[in-house]
Amino acid sequence: MDGIGPRSLGTIRPVAIHEVLYEADDGKWDYRLRFDDADGKHYRLKITDLTWHTYCNSKRDEKHQPHDIARELTDLLQRSEVYLRVGLSRGWSKFPDRCFLQVNGIHTFPDYLQGRTFTDLMPPQR
Repeated sequence: MDGIGPRSLGTIRPVAIHEVLYEADDGKWDYRLRFDDADGKHYRLKITDLTWHTYCNSKRDEKHQPHDIARELTDLLQRSEVYLRVGLSRGWSKFPDRCFLQVNGIHTFPDYLQGRTFTDLMPPQR
């Protein structure tokens, strides 16, 4: 609930990555991650990391299919050391008094971006 709890942002190292989900939902792309934390709790959280979105979209622009991108990223995360920045969403009209957990940063070692940055992934300006 809004205003409850001591923190709104933290970094965790998941003990298991189960699946990256990347699919269209009502005409919008939806990015999610299924993982377990160190307490054995299972999560399926929305990914709001803009660099992750841009990376997935750049792969799609290269004519990769979303399910193939999701499978590739699942494999990559399962082979990497992963740290997730987990934060809280803001309330919105449907749930104005609630905040939901979301992944707003994904950091991998080795780096899934291979040294690139957000701007390197942007489509060229027309």
